Amino acid sequence: MKIRIRFVKKGSMQYIGHLDLMRYFQKLFRRSGFDVSYSKGFNPHQLMSFASPLGLGITTVADYLDVSLESFKVTGLTGNELSGEVLSVEEWIKRINSHSNDMVLVTGIYILEDTAKTSMSLLTAASYVITGIDEKTCRDIVDYYNNNEQIMFEKQTKKSVKEINLKEGILALSYGFNAYDEAAEDFSVRDRAYERDNAEFDDGLYIFCLSGSETNIKPDMILESYHNHISPDTAFDKYAFDIMRTDMFYGTKKYISMSVVSGE
Repeated sequence: MKIRIRFVKKGSMQYIGHLDLMRYFQKLFRRSGFDVSYSKGFNPHQLMSFASPLGLGITTVADYLDVSLESFKVTGLTGNELSGEVLSVEEWIKRINSHSNDMVLVTGIYILEDTAKTSMSLLTAASYVITGIDEKTCRDIVDYYNNNEQIMFEKQTKKSVKEINLKEGILALSYGFNAYDEAAEDFSVRDRAYERDNAEFDDGLYIFCLSGSETNIKPDMILESYHNHISPDTAFDKYAFDIMRTDMFYGTKKYISMSVVSGE
């Protein structure tokens, strides 16, 4: 059985690296009695994969973890009154969160078809909100984006420096949630109610951009490009503001939230 878990990571957990986050979920599932499938061999491990690891210092209200399950039974808890009992999706969300801290919380569990691709292989876009920047600067950044047909940016890769055009990778850039909601409506199928409940910042800079193995735009790229445009002689401080990932998407012409289960 395949499932997709949507979760929140915030607070001081934003400074936990990807491998530590993976270990956290492994222990969390064992504590809660989640019947996760294991690989075969001398060193069996839980079968799970993340859609896209977050960088240090970035929070999220909608990240995704794909997990293989044996069943929805509570298992591995000898002497526990719930051992062997089958729980509903809603009950499992409550149970897992009861064993977690208040900075990593599961907000959704979605049952996938057996033929479903992993969220990592499907991922093509993501949305972010950046706070900690004054309104005038945010609006200047939006104008900078709108008034240039090309915004070339030198992206450092493991082997070299690659020049990319941010205008091709950033699908929408808006100040405030309402403007972003309107701009992203034409090409995205989103869980708007979830976003409003968890990530609505009227004074935030919202970015909808390509993400994944082919093209991976990071939200601070547009800020660094704007900084280099107005202050080329000063260093860019990417830790001077707060970044939150608000959702992740798949698709090409229509970008659909990972919370809308796909059997592709």
